[in-house]
Amino acid sequence: MGARWLPLTLLSIFCGAGCCLQITGIKAPRLVLTGERVHLSCSFRLDGDTLYSLTWWKDDKIFYRFIPKSSPPGAVFPLPGITVDERISSLHQVTLSQVDHRASGKLRCEVLGDSPNFEQDTMDSNITVIAKPESGPSLTGVQGPYTVGHLLLVNCSSPFSYPPTTLTWHINGHQVSLVK
Repeated sequence: MGARWLPLTLLSIFCGAGCCLQITGIKAPRLVLTGERVHLSCSFRLDGDTLYSLTWWKDDKIFYRFIPKSSPPGAVFPLPGITVDERISSLHQVTLSQVDHRASGKLRCEVLGDSPNFEQDTMDSNITVIAKPESGPSLTGVQGPYTVGHLLLVNCSSPFSYPPTTLTWHINGHQVSLVK
């Protein structure tokens, strides 16, 4: 019977009495429009540990780090599409202003405990920044009038959008296949 308790005893020794620093949730919007302000938050439990740092990543690149013992505690790392509003960002909330499509991807919060254990936990969330096209599609090459059987050589283009716009062709109300 004593052997059954050995693994639990060792776990208590390694993690301390409360057992381990842990992220309990991450809040990040799944969809936002280009130019919007985004609020990110990462909730965690220290359970007797001391916080060394909280770090935000976008696709494996750091864009914000908060180290309570540093002066100043917050540090911003430039990243295309992400502008951290340093005035209102803190340990508990990071605010991004004027996001664009390049901010789309995996966001990760990482919490690291202080010495001697340096416990670590991470949690991910995905975000998509939608860039609507500024106008509708445009047709070029139209020379009409056309009759049945004539070859139609026209181009349909859409301004930039993210995710990319999907264009389909309809003639007299029927979707047509395209020759590429």
